[in-house]
Amino acid sequence: MPGHYSPAEPPAAPPRLHHAGPPGSPRIQSYKSRSISALQSLRSGALLTEELLRITSSLGVTAAYAELSSGMLSPLHYCVPAPSDHKRCVSFSEERITKEGHLVYGSATIGTRDGRPFIHSHLHWSDDRGRALGGHIFPATVVGSPAPVAAVVGLLDAEWTSIDDPETFMPTFVPSASRTKEPLMTDQYSTVTVSRVLPNEDITEAVLSVCRKAGYSKAVVRAGLGSLIGARLTDATGQVRQVDGPGTEIITLTGFVKTGDNGLEAQLTTTLVDRHGEIHSGRLLPGENPVAVTFELTLQPAL
Repeated sequence: MPGHYSPAEPPAAPPRLHHAGPPGSPRIQSYKSRSISALQSLRSGALLTEELLRITSSLGVTAAYAELSSGMLSPLHYCVPAPSDHKRCVSFSEERITKEGHLVYGSATIGTRDGRPFIHSHLHWSDDRGRALGGHIFPATVVGSPAPVAAVVGLLDAEWTSIDDPETFMPTFVPSASRTKEPLMTDQYSTVTVSRVLPNEDITEAVLSVCRKAGYSKAVVRAGLGSLIGARLTDATGQVRQVDGPGTEIITLTGFVKTGDNGLEAQLTTTLVDRHGEIHSGRLLPGENPVAVTFELTLQPAL
């Protein structure tokens, strides 16, 4: 049935999308940065994007990631993933509106596009009928009352810039090194590594690869958002499930990396929305969840 998990089948070769443009390189683009953070309630009646940019600006940076929780958004404008169109492997649905959204959780990447502030955000909420909803957030979304809380982490040594990706023909954020700001902190655990993961790369393997390159023996995944080719995960009952594709929007990717008997290992949990607008949650199966269009990943070293 549309919107429901498909019964799990024995593992096969992970699916792939054949995008029309030339493959980008490198397939994982990473930059390490010191960070500075703020935890604030948003202001009711303001646009959600304006509030996130206000906090980011107060930190003296133009690039950041944010984690949002609780409170109301009213109204909430969004879309969900859609099947391929004449040019792209994955597209977007028409705009949808929730009059009053009770926010559960969400993630945002904050950067610039064409020299102006730009935000990419995926959220999970429920409406006044109690339906679980989620999707890619549009700028017209307004902060309601009570207002959500945002944890915003600014990047001192890296930038996020939105471009039209020549491989997928979709807007994507790419990271780069920024002009180094004056040192504000020396604690080694105030650093993060931000990465863009390109299509068809397994997200668990990408997390491990970034950790190895950054020298992290333990790390946590923060505010990860992007898209997967469907998804293959273990749900709350312990059953392996296959989520309908070709594209799903990852509202949040959380988890940790640690050093085990055989080296680095990752355990990643996700909440996502499929092309039918249905929400799914569970633990991702390693090696079986390739990226559909792009993934904006943040890793923070842990004690």
